[in-house]
Amino acid sequence: MLYRTRLGSLFSEGARLLWLALADRKLSQADAERLLGSPQGQLSKWLYGERRPGLKWAVLIQAQFDIPPETWRLAPSRKFVPPAAQVAAS
Repeated sequence: MLYRTRLGSLFSEGARLLWLALADRKLSQADAERLLGSPQGQLSKWLYGERRPGLKWAVLIQAQFDIPPETWRLAPSRKFVPPAAQVAAS
């Protein structure tokens, strides 16, 4: 279930692209964490812009989802509304 409706100050193009990749592959955050081998809850921090992945994680994300590491430092190229906010608005 999705609860968070706001994005943090570190939300980036990389986070936006990762949201889209998860939706495209129909992966949950838990599925993606298992795929990457990341600690539980870490992916959520990246997706919501609380933190950005370090180089190690950015390279693993690139290998799994084809999202270049440099995108984590770029502002989002398009507006993005987290899924819970979309549900709350409808």
